Amino acid sequence: MASYKKLNEEDRDICESAIFDALIADRKTGQTSQNESAHSNASKMRSLESLLERVTEESYPELVPKLTETQHNQIMGSDRDRSHRRYILESLPSSFYIVKELPNKYYYSETVEVFISHCKVHSTLLIDSSFHFFCQNPAKYFNVFGEPSYERIREFVNKFIRELHQRLRNPKTRKKILDRRRAIEKNYQELIEYVDGLFARNARLLVLRIDLAYKKYLNVSVEDLAKDLDHLHANMRHNRQFHHLVGYIEKIEYGVEKGVHAHLILFFDGSKRKNDSYLAKEIGEYWHSQITKEQGNYWNCNDPENKKQLKNIGRLGIGEIHAEDKEKRDNLNYIIRYFCKKEQFIKLKTKPKMKLIRKGQCPKQIGPKRGAPRASQRIVQSPHAIGDRPAFSNGFPYWGLPFVPQLSL
Repeated sequence: MASYKKLNEEDRDICESAIFDALIADRKTGQTSQNESAHSNASKMRSLESLLERVTEESYPELVPKLTETQHNQIMGSDRDRSHRRYILESLPSSFYIVKELPNKYYYSETVEVFISHCKVHSTLLIDSSFHFFCQNPAKYFNVFGEPSYERIREFVNKFIRELHQRLRNPKTRKKILDRRRAIEKNYQELIEYVDGLFARNARLLVLRIDLAYKKYLNVSVEDLAKDLDHLHANMRHNRQFHHLVGYIEKIEYGVEKGVHAHLILFFDGSKRKNDSYLAKEIGEYWHSQITKEQGNYWNCNDPENKKQLKNIGRLGIGEIHAEDKEKRDNLNYIIRYFCKKEQFIKLKTKPKMKLIRKGQCPKQIGPKRGAPRASQRIVQSPHAIGDRPAFSNGFPYWGLPFVPQLSL
């Protein structure tokens, strides 16, 4: 069976992102629940980026203070400050092992690249078991090993974080980070305009979200995945599963455990296609059996149980969506924002200009738009994220040409 029955990690990421900062203090690095362990690659990269963002924005001249047997909790500062310090400290060992697992053939986000370089300089002590023990419980480490050993590790940790903060705040690095954020926002706005155009042409859309991947033991490259996606697109016009397909968005990513994989959103004419759960399963099975010759797997985000959970928490943005359904369209925008996130940014070193976010190309206008009459400037709320601002429906006119899947981003 190539699909999974539980809410997958990416959907949990989408649902949790708005409250992630509030939960940071309670997340114990390296300890995952049974559900998380199956698909933890997305949360690992997100946790790493969250750690680096915290270190970038907040300066800690002494992350870990001097300590006596009775001073630990009092000396760490206020409850909020203490939780932030503990989060950074507890995240260090697992963050080091995350970057050790990252393949060298890719470029990663600007902050991750700085962290990789910084870890290489200090790798000897980072792999020391005493360092790991210290990060999980400094007070217990003090009581077991005494003040001299405690001071040695404490001084290393403080220097490591202090120098990392300085490197992340370097003007050249900051410029790269800001440029990346602007690129993310630009991609997001282009995708929102694209989807608004699809809704302007169709009174309702059947929206499918499918995650495409490979079996874990396979060493699949970004080029391999891109070729398989191109194969999938080439076969679309001749397969009944893709009849009345009007658009798509896809994103190639790398995960620590899952490896290279793709997130795919497919848009069908909602007046012609029904039963999104079954259709998504058929397409997933086609990927599994025909495109990858049973070497691939998939996650059907339109599975009824998955949709039920998303609906219960107010995040359902897939399935049948009417053009005037503001709530579902807002949630769809939220998914698109997630597609543009920086946490799993990669670039192939041998092909740095390779496009990893791709969408269909809208045919040219040849006649009046069709579908139910609606306000041409209806505001659709964009999700809470970088550079948040309303996205406006442009009232795009009807494009009479058939959908041709082309790459544009």
